[in-house]
Amino acid sequence: MQAKRGLVSVIILSYKQFAYIYETIDSVLMQDYPAIEIVIADDGSPNFPQNEIVSYIEKNKRDNIQGYTLLHDGVNVGTVKNINNGIKHSSGEFIKIIAGDDTFYDGKVFSTQVEFLEKNPKYYIVTGKACECDEQMKPIYKEQVENTNKVLGTVFELEPKGYFQKCGAEHLFPMVTQALCFRRKFFDEFGLYDERYKLLEDPPMEKRVIINRIPISSVDACVIKHRADVGISANTELFSARRSQYYLDLANYVKNELLSRPQIFPHFKTKYRYKSEMFRYKMSIAKTKKERIMVCITNIDTVFFFGILRPGAMIQKIKIGLSGRK
Repeated sequence: MQAKRGLVSVIILSYKQFAYIYETIDSVLMQDYPAIEIVIADDGSPNFPQNEIVSYIEKNKRDNIQGYTLLHDGVNVGTVKNINNGIKHSSGEFIKIIAGDDTFYDGKVFSTQVEFLEKNPKYYIVTGKACECDEQMKPIYKEQVENTNKVLGTVFELEPKGYFQKCGAEHLFPMVTQALCFRRKFFDEFGLYDERYKLLEDPPMEKRVIINRIPISSVDACVIKHRADVGISANTELFSARRSQYYLDLANYVKNELLSRPQIFPHFKTKYRYKSEMFRYKMSIAKTKKERIMVCITNIDTVFFFGILRPGAMIQKIKIGLSGRK
């Protein structure tokens, strides 16, 4: 007789993604894992289609869906608090988190990651490869994503300084929340996502795990399909209030977490990273082209420094900023 498997709670983060959220739900319903709980945490979306979503789940769920909860009170609290709210309302031994415009790669994702954690009890978290896709969910090549996928088997073995140096130099992102599978005891022992930041979830969690040497590993399989250029990372949101808040979160993260650890993060470069994030924040809240030009002039040292390190990226930032595109 096969042993009973631990419950997986999958938290679907929702904020106005009504065009895609049913695809996300379908990618959960297709999982072959035998015990799943669905928690849909909506972050105050207007006109949230709660009744339609309930009807859809009821119509399409199988016996492995052991329960579902929809959280929606009409209040926008930001990504981080929304994640934590979902975790607090979940009951699974294992926890998966996904945005409502992405999908799990195939029907074996939960089984693959949970099986790894069952066979390797020392690990609190397991991640996997990501597949970057266009809006129609057709795979696209992104060098940063592909390079990250290649090093997942080795990068977590590095000391914290070596880890962050390698990730910084090669622009790697090994700890994307949606690729992770957590044991619940991770949150019980080390706390939830850091609510000092409203929209920034990945870097503070990554820093906590790596600095504290919390055991994390990876499976050699694609686990997530991520819609690129949708939501807060989309060009259409560059001048939105959410995008400005994201830049401010990034700046505060660098100031709070990185500048205080010069033994791991070189002070000179980190100082200019902080100034770069503040530059982006100031550009995003400037209301006129004249104000944006003044931001460039008053931050000329930042423009010059990052113009040398990453000229293409800095030129793009300035062009977009001066265009005033909404």
